[in-house]
Amino acid sequence: MRNIKPVQQVIDAFESLPGIGPKSAARLAYYLLHVPQERNEKFADALVRLRKETRSCEICAMRGKSQFVRFVLM
Repeated sequence: MRNIKPVQQVIDAFESLPGIGPKSAARLAYYLLHVPQERNEKFADALVRLRKETRSCEICAMRGKSQFVRFVLM
């Protein structure tokens, strides 16, 4: 079955993630076609903010909102 270009682009994007094969990627892409647009926009916005609003700590490489991640050892 041949997919239309926008659907195939989403499938390809999901397939590029670790652990997501072609069937799972296609299921996710077609699922998103049935989700309300507002929910898709929230999901897309969250993906964009993921990298923009987090930083990698120069000391420990953990991700946080600032350059240095603060954590407490117990």
